Amino acid sequence: MKKVLILAACVLISTCAYSQTIGYGIDAGLNITKVPMTLGKPQYNNSQAGFHARGFVDIQFGSFSFQPGLMFKVKGGATKPDSAEVSTGITTPAVGTTHLLIDYIEIPLNFFYRIKTDYGNIFLGGGPYVALAVHASTVFNGTYSGGSVNQENAVEFGSNYPGINNKDFGINGIVGVRLKNIYFSAGYGESLVSISAINSNVKNQGYSFSLGYFIK
Repeated sequence: MKKVLILAACVLISTCAYSQTIGYGIDAGLNITKVPMTLGKPQYNNSQAGFHARGFVDIQFGSFSFQPGLMFKVKGGATKPDSAEVSTGITTPAVGTTHLLIDYIEIPLNFFYRIKTDYGNIFLGGGPYVALAVHASTVFNGTYSGGSVNQENAVEFGSNYPGINNKDFGINGIVGVRLKNIYFSAGYGESLVSISAINSNVKNQGYSFSLGYFIK
């Protein structure tokens, strides 16, 4: 990951030196993600909603641009229906949905090609990202014989269950439209490495939908 960050810094410096236009922007939106894994049984292979917020630099070269950014992004997945033992004064079986929530600080390094139209610019592209998880938890929402229950448990990174690493590296693909300073985009991202310490094929997967604004 250090090598990726050093390479990104070199690319940023060189592109700024030769760019024609440098702008800035912010965006935020919805994530629909999952992180399928098998821990005795398939888990977190259902999609769940999260959110993201990002600030970025837009470095343009004619119809192309390089767009490094800094993002907060919630990823994870859901297991449903799921069964769990919950604390209700006594240990009680319950049925419901378990969510895995992972909060990441992410650095996306996206490259775009812009197509000018009479109404605005269509852009498409993507690129790699590196991410560091800063918090993770499992949340169970369900019912038992005495009523409803909602329980949250913190996840320790690198522990035996669910064995989540705090580092992620992957790739994004994005398409969108810019109307003056406002833009809309949709994308798909997926880990290129496993985020599990005990399973070699656990990867973040998901779609994102953003509303953004170019400050300059």
